[in-house]
Amino acid sequence: MTDALIRAARSARWLGAEVVITGIRPSVAQALAELGADPGGIATRATLERGVTYARSMRQGARVAAQDPDGRARTGAR
Repeated sequence: MTDALIRAARSARWLGAEVVITGIRPSVAQALAELGADPGGIATRATLERGVTYARSMRQGARVAAQDPDGRARTGAR
């Protein structure tokens, strides 16, 4: 099961999604560690609430990055 979780998360990343895994039971986390699974690039949060907060903060960061220094939204043409 743990291998399938990591493979699914990596597959989603290949499709352009950012993966946030939440609520992993301690036994699953331990199994992942014992297998030497590398969750590189996969965000993990203890609870769904923290995962949603993380996702919202990342989305807000993308909005800020897409603005000019004066706060206006960037357009494709300059």
